[in-house]
Amino acid sequence: MCDIPLRREACGQLFDTALAPHPGLFLSRGIKQWPGDATQKGEAFQAHVAKAAGLAAPKIYQSAYDRWCRLVAANPTIAAWAGKLQGRMFIGLGGPSVIETGISLSRTYGVPLIPGSAQKGLTRAYAKAVGLDRNRTMEILFGRQGLAPDEMESGYVIFHDAWWIPGSAPTPLSPEIVTVHHHDYYKDGGASDATDFDSPVPNTQVSARGGFLFTVECADHAWAALARDLLAQALQQWGIGGKTAAGYGRFSPDDGALNKMRSAREESWPQAVIKHIPNKGEIEVSFENQKAVPIKMTKTDFEKKWPGLLKKISKKTTYVQATVKQDGNRIDLVSIDGKRLDSL
Repeated sequence: MCDIPLRREACGQLFDTALAPHPGLFLSRGIKQWPGDATQKGEAFQAHVAKAAGLAAPKIYQSAYDRWCRLVAANPTIAAWAGKLQGRMFIGLGGPSVIETGISLSRTYGVPLIPGSAQKGLTRAYAKAVGLDRNRTMEILFGRQGLAPDEMESGYVIFHDAWWIPGSAPTPLSPEIVTVHHHDYYKDGGASDATDFDSPVPNTQVSARGGFLFTVECADHAWAALARDLLAQALQQWGIGGKTAAGYGRFSPDDGALNKMRSAREESWPQAVIKHIPNKGEIEVSFENQKAVPIKMTKTDFEKKWPGLLKKISKKTTYVQATVKQDGNRIDLVSIDGKRLDSL
């Protein structure tokens, strides 16, 4: 059998010379050809997957992840949970792919993601297993089926795609070898006997590693929190994706990543204007077209916290380094010149 070229000539050596190839694009489009010899084909594919797994997430992904964290932290309708894989995970293994393995990847950034539909299915199965199908809880969380359209109802909870956490692993992808010990038995659907004389057939696969940020949304936060907790328990006890019986897809809580996400709502104002309103006993801080909620403070307390700053404010426009926390349209002061207000 002759070799089959897989890379278009127009692409040339772009994948080989690119400084930071898109991991997902390289995995699916970067292999040059399928060798006609089966052994050479296996070796070439193994080398290709190993090279794809060695690619780091693009630098712009960190900015995108930080933006998502700010949106999550500022939205009171979202309940979040961060988990780190105990090993590796197969997700989207049976999905459409131009190569002989599949994995769910972000089209934009090429990093693994866990589809919300997979999370919803896992959470529903777990909720049913723990006995929540005996009341209306299941219908509120996951919706209701029926024979007629007016008997059907969608669930009130949204499971967002889980984002890979930057820095949670050296690279997002990892090469994996899955060995089939009874090839003919599985190929024929059990028609052939599985014996000790069968030759094992190793298969190269690609898996995900590291941590993920899971987010569940509902207009009533209590329902979002319930769905989040059920999802977290299922991820830890059952796992998600393929081959969970072999230990793949199991998670442990990652409180560090969750706390970092929550702090993402804090923003620095490098040259904020500070004003003192004597008749109200308030301190105002603004930056560009934004203004934080004024803080009430006596002159004595203010002078203790920031010696000499009050006199400076009364004479001319004064700039300070401020840190604020945004919650929806509300902006609260966190610190002025590095001194936090919560330590007053």
